[in-house]
Parts: sequence; C-alpha cells; structure tokens
Amino acid sequence: MKFNVGVGDEHLLQLLSDLIKKNRQQWKAKFFHRHRDTNVTGPQRDWAASWLVSINRNFQFTPETLSLALNLMDRFLNSVKVPPKYLHCVGISCFFLAAKTMEEDDVIPNTQILAAESQCGCSVSEILRMEREILSKLDWNLRHVHHIDFLQTLYALLLSMYPQYFCLGNLTPSQQLSALTSKLFRLLCSHKLMVFRPSVLVLSLISLELETYVPQSWCPITMMLLGLTEITTDELIHCREGCSRQLSAKFHLPKPPLLYTRRKRFCIKRKVEQIVEVDEIYDCIKHLYNEDDLARSKLSDKLLPLSCSTEMRQTIDDMPIQTVAAT
Repeated sequence: MKFNVGVGDEHLLQLLSDLIKKNRQQWKAKFFHRHRDTNVTGPQRDWAASWLVSINRNFQFTPETLSLALNLMDRFLNSVKVPPKYLHCVGISCFFLAAKTMEEDDVIPNTQILAAESQCGCSVSEILRMEREILSKLDWNLRHVHHIDFLQTLYALLLSMYPQYFCLGNLTPSQQLSALTSKLFRLLCSHKLMVFRPSVLVLSLISLELETYVPQSWCPITMMLLGLTEITTDELIHCREGCSRQLSAKFHLPKPPLLYTRRKRFCIKRKVEQIVEVDEIYDCIKHLYNEDDLARSKLSDKLLPLSCSTEMRQTIDDMPIQTVAAT
C-alpha cells in the first residue's frame, strides 16, 4: 500500500514536525502515587481530571481549554507537593487560567460566577491567590504542547491523505473528530497513561479507532504515522494496551461533590503538636491559607460554624481517598 504526501499536506506535516520538536523540549513524564500518601495520589488526580471534564461541559468551553487545564494541573502537581485538601482549588484555578488563555473574553465568566457555578467551594481570593502560585511555579509558561494539538493535527493529516477512511459509521468528519476527542479525555482521566508522550497517546487512540473501522488497512497506516511522529513500535504497543483497557472500563463523570456545598460543621480544638506538617511542601501552598499562622495559634473553644475556606484548613490525613472528592 503506497502512501503519497500531496502538496497540500506539506503545511500539516510542517505543523506536526513543529509540535514534535516543541514537545520533545517541554514534555516530562507525569508520575503519581497510587496509594495513600500525604500528597495527591493517582486516583485523586483522576477524580479531579474527570471533575474538570464535567465542568468544561457545563461551561461549554472548547476542548483546547480542557486539554490545557489538565496539562497545567498535571505539571503543577508534578512540580509541587500538594496535599489532597488543596486539589479542588488547584483544579479550578488551572481551569480558569486555561479559559483565560484559550477562550474569547466575552464568554469567560468572572471569578465569582466561576466559583459559584463550579461549586468548587473556594472563595474568589483563594482562586486568585492559587492562580498566582501556579503561574509562579510554572514560570508563567502556560502554552505547552498538549494532547488536543496532536489529535487535531494528525486527524487533519489523515483526513487529507485518506478521506475514504474517515467517513465511517455514518459520521461526518467533524462528528468523528468530536467522538475521538471525547475518547481522548477519557484517556486523560487515567494517571497511568500520563507517562506517555501526547503524540504516543493520541496515535494509540487513532490506531485503535482505525482497527475498529478499517481492519485491513489500520496497520500500514499506523506504521506510516510511526515514522512521521518518531515513535517506536514498543511505545505504541505498550500505550495501545493501556488505552484499550481504559476505554473498555466504565466511566462516569462525577457529580458536584458534597465537599463543595456550603454546609455547617463544627470546629474541633486542636493542639499545635497535633498538626502534622507535610515535609517539603512548597511554601507558597502552606502560606496560601495561612497554615503557619493557624498552627501557631490556638483555636477558639467556642463551637462556631465554619466557612468552606476554613474547612479546607482541616487536616484530612485520616480520611479515605473518596472523602477528598465526594464528602
């Protein structure tokens, strides 16, 4: 089977080459602990990712915004040791930064509306402070190459070269790209797949799709793309297996968790020596909610209802993973 690149495809090939070059310079594998830890674990990160997928759907922002938000969150979580109690604030702040980067100004809500409609449980000042910390830690470099860039480029290239393979199942090309995008976000909700480069993950997804609809031609097309994307066969095989497992598993977008509704709780008096400090936590995270001041002062003996931001100061070291996301 011959694969000829037409003159009209040269621009797409150059764009793909530029993406690969930038990604090689920028990308680092993302690792998350799988079990109970003082920092955000893999399952907790996956919950936050699926939560952002749900929020993006509610706000009807573009896939580029969601993809960038997940990219920012993963980069930040791999740069800073973040306790689980800050995860929702990190997630919504990354989402807002991505929206302000990718969306038109007239469709972006103000911070107060974002906080209320997302039910994140954070105040406006908390979101703005967390945004500053994220920007500082990431050196104000938000526009890394991410997965949607590769998906759209590879899909456009294949559609231009082999349109007969991309009008399948009574779907138009735009509908098929939308379906692929939805599947991509399911894959991005798995921390286990974040060890693969975006180009590898996207090519694995496209390869699985081709295998379903054009079983006679998927392999030679995939081998052609391997050469264009500079991916090894072993990388692709390993990633395809992980993608297949993730896509076959049940997936449900989470409902807004009870943690983010403003309900009353009562404060339990704690002694300074009972407060467990997390080793090497980035100082700006600790200062974000004045934890050092909280540790040095005695809490009131009176039983007072807590605001949501005050609840976030409570230690949750003894709470199960589910309670971080759903209580």
